Amino acid sequence: AATKALLERNVQALRVTGSAVLSLVWVACGRANAYYAGLHEKDCPKPWDWCAGYVIGLEAGATFARCDARSYPGGGTS
Repeated sequence: AATKALLERNVQALRVTGSAVLSLVWVACGRANAYYAGLHEKDCPKPWDWCAGYVIGLEAGATFARCDARSYPGGGTS
């Protein structure tokens, strides 16, 4: 459902790299515009999957937001 919603909002392409860190680093360096991860407990990346990319993204000025309005550590919410 979320993928369909993104595609209906003029998203031209979705790329799945298989790595949360790589996806976040691509956003940090400008190679990608956004990173989306599922929110279901079973499928979502665990903290050890994305924490390094999160730090790199914050240092590069990336903005992090959650669909459930919870905040991230370090004030990286929007």
